[in-house]
Amino acid sequence: MSANERSPTHYTAHYQHWDLAIAIPMSYLAGCSTKYVTRWRCKGGIGDLHKAMHYLDKMIETWLPVPIPRTMTRSEIQYEVSRFAAANKLSIIEEEYILLLSNYRYEDDLRTARLVLEDIIDLAKESDRPMEEPNRPGTPDDGGHHAAGQDN
Repeated sequence: MSANERSPTHYTAHYQHWDLAIAIPMSYLAGCSTKYVTRWRCKGGIGDLHKAMHYLDKMIETWLPVPIPRTMTRSEIQYEVSRFAAANKLSIIEEEYILLLSNYRYEDDLRTARLVLEDIIDLAKESDRPMEEPNRPGTPDDGGHHAAGQDN
């Protein structure tokens, strides 16, 4: 039985994160950061997104202008990331983040990824907030809040 077949039950996608990290290949820090972005909805919530940011910040702090050896072209990497994102039901912005960390060449690429991750965290916070009930005029019968026959 393969390691993918023995995965924990919360890893339900047929395309696992470690398979993407090996195929591209990703650095340790990029792999950790993208793993947390991939699993945040199913496992650790917003805390996982903050862990992803922590790994990204370490990447930025330790960035060296030495290219990561790649065996894939940029378009092949984009195709792999798209397949991975579809298999794991990631949003477009999450896919964009993973693509940035799969293709980065310059420190500015990592800083752009940080802005995208900040957006992901902001969106997660918004979706975590309870929705306020809209204040609609009218009667309860038509979806409003005023009693029948009452003005304002």
